[in-house]
Amino acid sequence: KTDSLTNEILKVGNIEIFPESLECVIVNKKIKLTPTEFEILYCLLQHFNNAVTLATLLDEVWGYDSDEDVNLELTSYTEPILSENMNDVSHRVFNNMFIKTEFDSNSNSLIARRKARGESNLSSYMVTRLIIDEPADKYSYETERLNFIGRSNFINNAEALNKELSNYAGDNLDPVLSLRNKVLVPANSQKIIYMVIGFGRSREQIVDIINSYNNSYDLERAFLVSSLMNTINTKNMNITGDMMRTFNIMLNYLYQTTRISVSEERMNYLRKNALGQTGLWKYGVSGDRPIITVEITDISGMSFVSEILKAFEYFKNKSIFVDVIIINKEKSQYAEIIEKTVKDEKYRMYTLNSFYHTPGSITVINAEDITSEDQSLLDIVPRLRFVVSDHTSLKEAVAELQKNNTVTEYQPVEREVNISFDKKERLSQDNGYGGFKSNGKEYVIYNKNTPTPWTNVIANENFGTII
Repeated sequence: KTDSLTNEILKVGNIEIFPESLECVIVNKKIKLTPTEFEILYCLLQHFNNAVTLATLLDEVWGYDSDEDVNLELTSYTEPILSENMNDVSHRVFNNMFIKTEFDSNSNSLIARRKARGESNLSSYMVTRLIIDEPADKYSYETERLNFIGRSNFINNAEALNKELSNYAGDNLDPVLSLRNKVLVPANSQKIIYMVIGFGRSREQIVDIINSYNNSYDLERAFLVSSLMNTINTKNMNITGDMMRTFNIMLNYLYQTTRISVSEERMNYLRKNALGQTGLWKYGVSGDRPIITVEITDISGMSFVSEILKAFEYFKNKSIFVDVIIINKEKSQYAEIIEKTVKDEKYRMYTLNSFYHTPGSITVINAEDITSEDQSLLDIVPRLRFVVSDHTSLKEAVAELQKNNTVTEYQPVEREVNISFDKKERLSQDNGYGGFKSNGKEYVIYNKNTPTPWTNVIANENFGTII
């Protein structure tokens, strides 16, 4: 709703926005935003230091100034994994074969179940549903990724956006959870749509989730309770908005591949290291979660360590589990004071927040107990590594990371170009997808939409074929 913007430049802190040109500048750096993103930012800055309600955001950004009824078709899309990320990354096709889907017509929900494997008899369940007051049509659904996206397509040009969903649920090769319905938005009014995603270890838990969030009243109440609990937890932790911004930036380095991860400094650490994950076990660190290490050489740096512990508490309250390793290089009697201070703070946060029996740990290691080989390992395993003597605060340390991590320094990757082929050239054994040329010495595929992505290769030194 760009007509609601004024031409007056708006500045809040280090952020400047120019409504006339729809440009945003942060610390003298121009940021590209879409028109909608710009209007959202403009709305938030106009109400700086005030809570912005959903109704205010919808009104000022999208507005309700339509004099006509609007029919909207809504389609949700989720790719269930229901396993640890490493299993999905290492063998996605095989991993997906153990997920079965079903449609619950009573609640118009799609339920996915990962069958138990190995010694464990626990299955994993996931549910997704669209809650629409007075839907204009019957719910339809899709659970096969190939049917939804189509061959050689992407999610932004999926075939399902231009055709009916198949309403198939059952055994899947590549499962997705997609629901669709239509809604009529009357002139000069609004409609709120809810999308519910739940996870459980049994079908009973999934049914309980469906029944607990079954209408707009239940969902509004859940949002209200969640908001109140978040406010209470934030106040109990004594965390400011500035600290939360710093902690959220840290997540980019804990859970994403950044330029810092492949810097020359880390390459040198990698060359020196000769140990693996098992080298961490003697310190009580599993190595299964992202690691933050802090090296402290003087007790005067305890304020920095306290900020790291505050970040750990913030993450854990959000069910974001990390391991913190504090390398204590203080050589005087203050080394014991550092260890006791960390232990006392750990006891406080675990007791206050009921953190016991949850993943994530805080470990203090005395530098005297670390061998040179262990030090090389502790230099390379952390996603975030801080040396307290190099920084005055965590905010400054994270700001330095951000300064050195710019997207523009990534080298562009050239797309592979297929060899051109003249379709007029006659092929032997042409089947509509490809054929042989050069007296059978080459096989050309000119239609990439082959019947199936899987092939079986049969070959020896004299003969080869695919089925």
